[in-house]
Amino acid sequence: MIAGAEAVSSPRRQDSEALPAPLRLILVLSGGIILYVLIILNFDIYKDSLHLYTYKISFHIENIPVSIALICIVSAIFSLSIPKHQSVIGMFSHLVYIIIFIPLCSIYTIMDGDIYFLLICSLSISICYLIFGRQKYLSSNSEKTNFDKFIFLVFSSALLINLVIMVVNGDIVLNFVSFNDVYRLRSAAAHGEAPIASRWTTIIAYTASSYVIIYGLNRRNIISLVIGSANLYILYNSYGYKLFIFFIFLNIGLYLFYKLRNPYLLLYSIIILMALSNIFYFFGTPYVHSIMNYIDELIIRRYFYVPGYMSYAWFDTFKEYPYIYMSNEFMVKEFIKYPLDINHSLFVARNIFGMDFNPNTNFMAYGFANFGYIGVIIYSLIVYSSFLFVDVISYKTGSSYLRLGALAPATLFLEADPLVVLISFGFGFILIISLAARLLAMGERREILIRALPKRRIQGRPGR
Repeated sequence: MIAGAEAVSSPRRQDSEALPAPLRLILVLSGGIILYVLIILNFDIYKDSLHLYTYKISFHIENIPVSIALICIVSAIFSLSIPKHQSVIGMFSHLVYIIIFIPLCSIYTIMDGDIYFLLICSLSISICYLIFGRQKYLSSNSEKTNFDKFIFLVFSSALLINLVIMVVNGDIVLNFVSFNDVYRLRSAAAHGEAPIASRWTTIIAYTASSYVIIYGLNRRNIISLVIGSANLYILYNSYGYKLFIFFIFLNIGLYLFYKLRNPYLLLYSIIILMALSNIFYFFGTPYVHSIMNYIDELIIRRYFYVPGYMSYAWFDTFKEYPYIYMSNEFMVKEFIKYPLDINHSLFVARNIFGMDFNPNTNFMAYGFANFGYIGVIIYSLIVYSSFLFVDVISYKTGSSYLRLGALAPATLFLEADPLVVLISFGFGFILIISLAARLLAMGERREILIRALPKRRIQGRPGR
């Protein structure tokens, strides 16, 4: 009874501890405007490393009022609709605001992006905030349940199986590569001189490793934390994907942020990081510059400049060429003819930059490439519905671990096609495990109810 009382009262305590609405609005709006200004001011630092993406750069002061007005509107909706962050939807909403919306406004000012694309993205984000933000399932009603062990067992077994497969195939190569070596390693893989990460391996890297790391953090289990981190480090050294090594820090960072009461510390932490980057760029020593280069490569340039450029690059391409209508997916291409001669990502690179590479973008830009303006809203609803599925089951089973492990894989929607994230990166695997946990919870509850029923004495009827 005590545990049950705590489980019921926990959401109420969290609601009472939430910041007042006016204060939330002030924190979000001021943070958003500061970040908007910092991205514009820091552009001079990153423009050389962004030479691939600077295809029409010029500062447009006339775009500032529109950007500020949109920041005010979306900030108000965000602060009122997403009061907490301790859910997949809550956490992702904070990341969308920081990593997609504000950079889109900044890049619109820097490179005179299309106003209609910015407006439809702002509308789509606002719709998702309003629809999904006030769900009762966004509160966690427990910390640890019996289903945590089931989920951990599934993902740890998958991680172990993948390592065995890599050993058998001879794919484990401890190169101890630096960030400067990863492109060489990928080039070698493209020419058959190094192993290539399979779809199963990427699923394990982004899902199983995350859940094993989070289990170690949530249960204070050092062995699980080391195993999950070591697996990602091995994959990073074997295949050269920087995101593998970054996932270690991403899981730890999101877990710590999840445990904090103030939901806006992430926004202001990013602001401080970008301000320090600017200070160290002008006043730091060569050693400090080398350290900041790693931070810039993994976080600032990757998440605050590339997504904005890539969104407009994809928009500029597919406003002139036919939409994809998901015909690049194997389940759809049998029914709808693919309109391009090459991969749509490579097509964007050649059309905009005149180079051969595969630029990724966020879920809204992929939505536009597939269905136009309405696709931005459709893809946003698909992504948020996937998160709601996890949050609802996490709430009903009382397992905060289920949603904690999904936080890092959810960030993949910020820089990849949603269907690819669901199928090839393993978020669909998380949905299946969530459903299995829910079915187990229903079965366990049914058994408890059956045991609680009073035993009835069966009396035979007397014969006539």
